[in-house]
Order: sequence, then C-alpha cells, then structure tokens
Amino acid sequence: MATKAQAAWDALNERQQTYMTVLYDHDQAVEAARAQDAAAGHYDDTPASVWRWIDVVTPGTKLTPVQRALARQDVRDDGTGSTLQALQRYGLIEVQDEVTETRRGKARTVKVKLTRAGRAAVRAGTKEPGRRRAGELSEYA
Repeated sequence: MATKAQAAWDALNERQQTYMTVLYDHDQAVEAARAQDAAAGHYDDTPASVWRWIDVVTPGTKLTPVQRALARQDVRDDGTGSTLQALQRYGLIEVQDEVTETRRGKARTVKVKLTRAGRAAVRAGTKEPGRRRAGELSEYA
C-alpha cells in the first residue's frame, strides 16, 4: 500500500514532478547552507517559515535560480502559473503572488514555499531517505 506522500507524488504529471524536484533541491540547498553557517558559528535564528520562501519570478532579474534549473530540465514556457496553482491546490506548496511597482512599471513577483506534505512527496517519489526521528537509530546502528 502506497503512503500518502507516495500517492501525492504519483498523482502529479511529469511537469509537476519536475517543478517539485527543482523546488525541493533549492529548498534543501538553502537548508544545508544554513546548517553549514550554523556549524561555523554564524547561527541565524530566522524561522523556517521565512527563509523557506523561494523566488520563482523576480522583477529586474533575467532568470531566477529556479527558472534556470527548470530551463536545464527543458521546462520553460508560459505554463508556470497553472503548474504552481495545481501544486498549491494539491497542498504541496504555498504561493505568494504580488504585483509591485518598479521603475519600469508594474511587475509580478512570485514566491513559493514547499509544505511538509510537498517535501515528503518529493522524498517519497525520488526515493530520498527521510530524516530519522529523535532517538531513532540509523540503519547502520
């Protein structure tokens, strides 16, 4: 029987899975960098609810890191909005979509944050091992 996370992953089409994987990779890279900084003595107590937001579309930039990663996966077209809306409906991401005033006029900023269910779905779908619970022994132990 498939887990809830695996079922959520299996319900996604290939494009949505690509988006989720790119977003997850970005999320985990930021988390790892924050852990390295903390280990080096540069602890930042900013809550995850703040630092987990990922820029997908930012005015004034050519391409965000997420857009570049999607382009490398050959997924770059006008379907971003509908893909993000679908992932939000499934409860896998949260979306902040704002119109801001810039020197050149109005511009759209889109940020997303993976939910716990979203991170779990990517781990299940890509077979990445999950984290151990406090006090749980490793496979090796």
